[in-house]
Amino acid sequence: MWSLLCIPPLAAMVISDLRSRRIGTVHLIIFGITLLMASLWDSGWCQVLVNLSFNLLAVLFLSIFLYGYSRIRKMRLADMIGGGDLAFALAAMPYLEIREYVLFLISSCILTLAVWWMSGIKGKRSKDIPLVTGMGAYFGVVILYRTITVLI
Repeated sequence: MWSLLCIPPLAAMVISDLRSRRIGTVHLIIFGITLLMASLWDSGWCQVLVNLSFNLLAVLFLSIFLYGYSRIRKMRLADMIGGGDLAFALAAMPYLEIREYVLFLISSCILTLAVWWMSGIKGKRSKDIPLVTGMGAYFGVVILYRTITVLI
């Protein structure tokens, strides 16, 4: 229920990323702190620490594969994923358990790529992928779904 307080800074980041491919540090910090507090309130310290530990391992594991892919493509890793994208993924860690977190990362990235690719069909696609926009919109749906299921 307290996670609904994350929606305003989340919406601000989504809109900012969609418009300029940049997210505000203040919005990201407010989102991260609010989500951490909501997670602590809902799940307790023990579950939040477990979530952070396993989700950090999952991100490190996925980063190894992404690094290998960047080497194969002869690109810099920094050209493939931005700091804001990574910071957003890290901020979402305490809220989701490992299975949910990995599912969130993979499905939100696939949906974001699909929408980005389809926007190119209409000729409006930019070179940069608005990953925080897709991940943030997906995360907003997750927050709303969890809140509704608790209330029902």
